[in-house]
Amino acid sequence: MSGSRWLYLPVIIVMAILVDWSAEGPLTRLVLGTSTLRVNTVPDGASVFLDAELIGTTPLRHELRPGNTVLKLEHPFHPNHVERLELLRGKTKMLGIALEPAFGNLEIITNPKAAQVILNGEELDGRTPIKLRDLPTGIHDVGVFIYGREPITETITVTPNANISRTYELVREPMGSLTIDTVPTNAAVRLVEVKQPYEPQMLLPIGSYEIEVSHPGYTPQSLRMVVRQQANTRRIRLEREYGRLNLSIAPGEAVVTIRYDAGSGVRSFEYFDRMQVPTGNVVIRAKALGYRNYERNLKMSMAGLNHNIDMKKFQITPGREFRDELRGGGDGPLLKILSAGSFVMGAAGGYPDERPPRTVTVTQPFAIGVYELTRREYNRFESLGPEDNVPATNLSWGQVDGYLRWLSRETSYTYRLPSEAEWEYAARAGTTTPYYFGSDPGRLCEYENVGDQAMRTQFQKDTVASCNDGVIRLAPVGNFKPNPFGLFDMLGNVHEWVADCWHRNHEGAPSTAKARTSICNTPGHVVRGGDWFAAPADARVSFRNVGTKASDSLGFRVVREL
Repeated sequence: MSGSRWLYLPVIIVMAILVDWSAEGPLTRLVLGTSTLRVNTVPDGASVFLDAELIGTTPLRHELRPGNTVLKLEHPFHPNHVERLELLRGKTKMLGIALEPAFGNLEIITNPKAAQVILNGEELDGRTPIKLRDLPTGIHDVGVFIYGREPITETITVTPNANISRTYELVREPMGSLTIDTVPTNAAVRLVEVKQPYEPQMLLPIGSYEIEVSHPGYTPQSLRMVVRQQANTRRIRLEREYGRLNLSIAPGEAVVTIRYDAGSGVRSFEYFDRMQVPTGNVVIRAKALGYRNYERNLKMSMAGLNHNIDMKKFQITPGREFRDELRGGGDGPLLKILSAGSFVMGAAGGYPDERPPRTVTVTQPFAIGVYELTRREYNRFESLGPEDNVPATNLSWGQVDGYLRWLSRETSYTYRLPSEAEWEYAARAGTTTPYYFGSDPGRLCEYENVGDQAMRTQFQKDTVASCNDGVIRLAPVGNFKPNPFGLFDMLGNVHEWVADCWHRNHEGAPSTAKARTSICNTPGHVVRGGDWFAAPADARVSFRNVGTKASDSLGFRVVREL
């Protein structure tokens, strides 16, 4: 019986070998050897098949019997990859495979239209409806948003060659209006979590918002405010910050003004020792007769500010001509210094608005333009067209003021229009006759471009000068003889704006050269001098008129304070 047991032993051994062989067990591997296959893909997560049998996902390491096999990779977002492999005994086969890219299309529609679209955290340029063609396959985060409506976000899976469409209904959010009333009124308001810049009565979804309010020279404030479904208003008053200003001034008689933003607007104050000045930008200006104007833009802090003013002497010699340099390059208008003095302004025998004549004293020397401002000079500020040396005309009162402000900034000196008294003082040039060259209107053509025989060849006018100056309309500045002060075209070429408001006569006018600007009887300003169309009586030194708007016969000349 025992002998029969040994008869089954070979059968058992054969069966064990077959099982090991079919399962690639230790005995089979020991006899035939193994190969190692390592597969990495970009991206990971590809299913790996060998001879149609799934063996895992990438990244993968797998031991198997040597020989030939077919590798297949499947990924939900990429085309399949197939290749034949030869695996050798005792060797490792390493594969790094970048799966081919694939694309799909995604269409996004919203109600209402024109919603912003955010794809994977980045805002797209277009607005809905929008079709995203050739979108890389994969998982995408999509958001749609219209200000004032509930935003919607969704995760969308895009597979190869897919055509996906999504329609979203954007529901209105409950909104409230927000107004921040600030002191100072021009303080900057920022809503920290909101992209839109703040503006009064802006609509916001109800909720809590962080608000920042700031202004130079003030302590900023931050607060959180709840916006409810109503009109929400909050008043925020910023506290002013100050520093102490200490100036060392030479010469000591200089008049120093401090200019800064006072919250309700820019204000100027005369300096006094150790004055308190709000923090932020501060403009320091100093004037003294015989010295160049001084101006500096400084920054005041709570720690205070110490500054030395050392003004440079300026040669005030009556009759001296000079030009100021412009910061942007080049020079300003040619100027001539006129001394202080007295004269009789107006004419007893002139028009009613030239009366009563009175003695006026010019207490300070000043510099005035040798010529009427030319188009070439004005074009440095803004273009009037082709450049030449004829007077700049067709300028409104605002444009003239803009040019003078620009010229003052460019030179750091105060430029302005002459007062009516300064203008007549400069035009008379020490004379007392109707014209600075005498009383004979027949000599006008030597000195001025006025209505004359040349002008009459193209324009109808009853009364003109009997002479011929050879010019029909505008002449280049300086084309005729100057007056005794060396100033050109004072009585012709174009009328000239002056600083004074129009008054119907000289009654109540001051005895100084100060402009009359406090009370204006009409919405116009005085213009002085004749123009290219003027009759002889309208080209006298004392002639005056009113200007209300720009004209092709109206220009100006500048005055620079010394």
